[in-house]
Amino acid sequence: MPDFALYYVPPAEHPLYPVASEIIGYDLRAKKLLPVENPLRARIPGFDVNWMDDPHQYGLHMTIAHAMHFQADRLGAIEAEIESIMNLFDPAKTWKITPCAGTAYIRIAPQRSCVLRYDPNQAFMMLHALIVARLSPLSTGTPQLEKFMVGQLQVPLHAQHRLVQYYYYNLLDDFRPHFTVLGAVALEDVEPVRQAIMEIVPRPEPMTIDTLCLLVRPDGEPQYHIHREFSRKDYPQTLTIMPE
Repeated sequence: MPDFALYYVPPAEHPLYPVASEIIGYDLRAKKLLPVENPLRARIPGFDVNWMDDPHQYGLHMTIAHAMHFQADRLGAIEAEIESIMNLFDPAKTWKITPCAGTAYIRIAPQRSCVLRYDPNQAFMMLHALIVARLSPLSTGTPQLEKFMVGQLQVPLHAQHRLVQYYYYNLLDDFRPHFTVLGAVALEDVEPVRQAIMEIVPRPEPMTIDTLCLLVRPDGEPQYHIHREFSRKDYPQTLTIMPE
């Protein structure tokens, strides 16, 4: 069964994009695998290509709606729902993310992913909530839901409700926008890795979200690709009211 997700993907010309893509090993916009050995990976102490198993599927992105299984014939309905949601937002109010202050910007712990953390403004939070509520019914579930249903995933009660209703649990008031640059770092001392990432990535700056990317991974394929990119400048669309 194929999978879809709705992400923010920085433009190819954004300073972060080529740097993070080289570390991840997959250029999502170019739909291109990058060399396993490269100068940026060589600067990360103890780097192991196995750290990239998860991010290598997606490329550089910020999750708005998590990856979900879906029936291929529902792709058009998913696109239409995204457009319907984008029509609701005042174009004068930007979707904006601001880097978390200080060391909170680069979040990493042993056996955990290394992410670049941002704070969302109200409009972006509202977008996330609507996307979660309205796209999830067009999917058929997630690996997280499957693990929960067979007892392999233990989470608090509120997260159980999220899994059953929306197929994931880190959402709504636990939505923490981020870009993942490393997967699970299998080291006990991650501070040298944090320091290396701080030196590699560009100085963090606020970002305005001008586009949303609908990603699709066809059944059996290893990587996601951008199926369609939605630009804010195209919305809201002209409202057509059908006569009775």
